[in-house]
Formats: sequence, structure tokens, C-alpha cells
Amino acid sequence: MRYAYNQQPAGLRIDPKFALDESYEALLRDIAWGMIVRGEIETNDFLERLDEGERNGLSEEALSEIFASLVSARRRQQSAWTEAQTKPRLTTAFEELEAQGILCRQNFSCCGACASAEIYDERGESRSWRGYVWYHMQDLDGLLEHGSTHVGYGAFAEAFTNEASWTSLESEQRTRMYRDWTVGLMKEVVIPTLQRHGVGVDWNGDLGRRICLNDVDFYAQLPMP
Repeated sequence: MRYAYNQQPAGLRIDPKFALDESYEALLRDIAWGMIVRGEIETNDFLERLDEGERNGLSEEALSEIFASLVSARRRQQSAWTEAQTKPRLTTAFEELEAQGILCRQNFSCCGACASAEIYDERGESRSWRGYVWYHMQDLDGLLEHGSTHVGYGAFAEAFTNEASWTSLESEQRTRMYRDWTVGLMKEVVIPTLQRHGVGVDWNGDLGRRICLNDVDFYAQLPMP
């Protein structure tokens, strides 16, 4: 884990009563911790994540107890920190973008195809949403390890025109207008906001290419039991 606030506590171990050898204990702890720092703390999800080799003959009861102990360790760790300490710059930038009408989602949906379809359902009535950016669950893997990720993005046509005007246009006109809206939002709103918060941005303006973000982190505050 790259982000200091996602590291395992120094000396974290699984209870010796389970008599795990050192290498297997480290493997099991790493699998569990990788889920926990994402905010995934459902025991059933952990059990489903493990294959037979990773279970190593342990009962579901034992594995559940181990996972619960590591979730508790994470909560104790987090209790020593303030939000100001742990909030990543990307989260702060996304909050500012949402105030500007850009819908932002992190660790959103399972893949790019699903995220592209589901982002429209995320709009609430709290404001007029002009566009969106997101990265999905698979993107989070690289972010946690390397501090970089790619985001999907786009514009909500309803923010720029009405349905009658939109449907009256030829396909090429709609494509051109959507490109202009999206590129404008990215270059005039999204990218400057990200850069102002210290996020590195690599994008050439091509809608066929996702925007690459560098020097970013992710942090999930666990709910109290």
C-alpha cells in the first residue's frame, strides 16, 4: 500500500491461537487488509474472496474471527487520526468539483462499461449536474499500489440543451456538440481544479482516451460498529 494511512499497523499479527505459519499468516493478513482499506468489511465478502488454497483448511468460523479482528485493528488505527490528516487531495478536489456541478465517484462500479451506464442514476436533485468523472473498482488496484489511475468522464447533455433541440440534430451535430461540452468542462473546470489540489493530470483532449491522474491516493473511513 502506497498511502501511509493505508499501511498495516506496525507489528500487526493474527492471534497466535490459530497457529498459522509466518508466510501464510502474512498472505491472509494482506488479503484481508487489501479489502479493509477499500472499505470492504463484510465477512461474507472476505470468505467468498478466498479460494481453497488461501483458506488452508481453516474453518469459516476461524476465518470470520480473523477477519473481524483485523477490521477492529483498522478501526483502532483510524481512531488516532483526524479527517484533516487522512483525506487525500483527490477527495478534496472531487468535493470542490461537485460544488461546481461535476458528479464525482471513486471506486465506483465494477468496470468501465457498468460505470458509464450507472453514473446517470447517481444524479440527485441537490444541484444541476453538468458533467461527471469516475474511476471504477478495478482502477483502484493501481491507485493503491502506484498512486495513479484513469478516470472516465463526460457531460450531461440535459445541462446544455433541451430534449427537443437535442433530438432534432443530426448524429454528427450531436457528436460534435457533446465533444465540445465535454472537452470544455474538462479543460476549464475539472483539470484546473485537480491541478490546484496537487493532482497530476495527463490528457490530450481525445474523448477516446481516459484522463490519467498521478500522485493520488484513496482512503476509506470505516463506520463504527
